[in-house]
Amino acid sequence: MNPKNNKLEKLIIDISMFEENFDYYHFHDVYDTYEDAYNDIRRDLLYSKSIYKRIDIISDELKNIAQEKKLKDSSIGKLYNHGIKLIYDLNDYVFSYYNKQDMDF
Repeated sequence: MNPKNNKLEKLIIDISMFEENFDYYHFHDVYDTYEDAYNDIRRDLLYSKSIYKRIDIISDELKNIAQEKKLKDSSIGKLYNHGIKLIYDLNDYVFSYYNKQDMDF
């Protein structure tokens, strides 16, 4: 498998796991199946604007966690760290593939 595809697959899975762990009920209200989530996230990762929108949403979710001072809870702390890594990975994905034809730069 192409390394770019491996990175994309991992990123899609990481995003869906973060979203489901952050707000389980919202995730399952938005997506009927995991396949729906996968396809929606994959489609979003084709466009830089959609990627940056996801970064903003994750950032807002992390701000809410920090403002509620829930970081001492180990599971919330892990979720927070996962979100930070996800923001880094999404930015890396954009910058690594900026010359990809289907990116909208």
